Amino acid sequence: MDKDHGPKAGNCWDHHIRRLAWSVVPARRLESRCFNWGVDNHLTAIVDNASPKMITFIKGLFAGSTNLLIGSIIAGKGYPLQSIGVALLVGIVSYGLSIVLYVTSAQQLGATRPRTC
Repeated sequence: MDKDHGPKAGNCWDHHIRRLAWSVVPARRLESRCFNWGVDNHLTAIVDNASPKMITFIKGLFAGSTNLLIGSIIAGKGYPLQSIGVALLVGIVSYGLSIVLYVTSAQQLGATRPRTC
């Protein structure tokens, strides 16, 4: 602060830019996540003939690969095969089982629909 002229000109704009970034960026990230969730639900709903195990395998393959890639980029290094194997086992039990049960119940309730296009 300059005692004669108040806040310095650069500091005022820096504050507003930081404040805007903290409000807009999380909103866009949330918007993106909601959109992706909707796409995921739509794609799961239109595959009536696929087995829940196959749907889970395909979704897990894409999600796991993406998460491993993001984690490797953030960490700046690769992971040992033993760590990847343990992560796969945890993913199969937690994510895999829950998705198989979800898709099975959705198909039995009639929440999935055949693709007409």
